[in-house]
Amino acid sequence: MIRTEGFSARVRDHFDWPLFIVVALIAVLGVTNLYSATSVYQGARAELYISQVQWLLVGGIIGGVMVAIDYRHLERLAYVLYTFGVFSLILVFVLARDVRGSARWIPIGGFQFQPSEFMKLFLVIALAKYLHDDPRSEGRTLKDLAIPAGLTAVPALLVLKQPDLGTATILMLIFLTIAAVTRVRWQSALLFFGSLAPSAVIIWNYVLLGYQKDRINTFINPESDILRRGWH
Repeated sequence: MIRTEGFSARVRDHFDWPLFIVVALIAVLGVTNLYSATSVYQGARAELYISQVQWLLVGGIIGGVMVAIDYRHLERLAYVLYTFGVFSLILVFVLARDVRGSARWIPIGGFQFQPSEFMKLFLVIALAKYLHDDPRSEGRTLKDLAIPAGLTAVPALLVLKQPDLGTATILMLIFLTIAAVTRVRWQSALLFFGSLAPSAVIIWNYVLLGYQKDRINTFINPESDILRRGWH
C-alpha cells in the first residue's frame, strides 16, 4: 500500500500534464484528419483511422509502462540501448528490402521494424547518460562536446546512407538541443555557428543527393515547381 501511494504521489507531482494534453490533442486532430480523408473510400482504406486509434492505444499503454519505470534503470542501460540501435541500423543494409531507392524497414514476421525511429530515443538516453557522468561547473567547449557529437554522427550517417535525410536531420537536432540546454562557452558557440556556412556548402555539394536538394529547394520556394516537385 505504501509503494502504491508513493507511486501515485510521484505521478501526481511530476507528471507533465501540459505535454500530455498537447500530444493528446495532436493525436485527436490526426485521427480526425485521417477519418475525413479516408471515410469516403470502401474497404480497408476506409478503416485506416481505426488502426491508427489502435496504435495510439498501444502507444499509450507502452508510455504508461515507461512512466512507471524508474529512469535510473534506463540510465544504466543507456549504452546498451545505443549499441543495439546502431547494430539495428547496420542490419538495415543486410535485411531491409529496397523500396523506391531506400531501405529503412526490417521485416519481422507480419510486422516491419524501423530502427531509425527507436534510435531517436536511444540517442537521447545515451547523450543524457554521457553528460550526466561528465558534469561541468564551467561552460563546455567544442572539445568537450566532441564525444557527444561522435555518438550522434554514427547513427546519423547510417540513417543518411539509407537514405533518410529527414530522420538524420532530427538526430542532429537532438544533439543540438541537448547541447543547448547544457552550459556552452559563448566563444565555442560563436565558433560553432561560424562553421555552419562552410559545412553547409560541403554537405550540399558532396553529401546530399539530387532529390534531397530538390526537397530543400521546394521547401524554400514551394511554388517553383508546383505540378511536379512541389505537388505534395
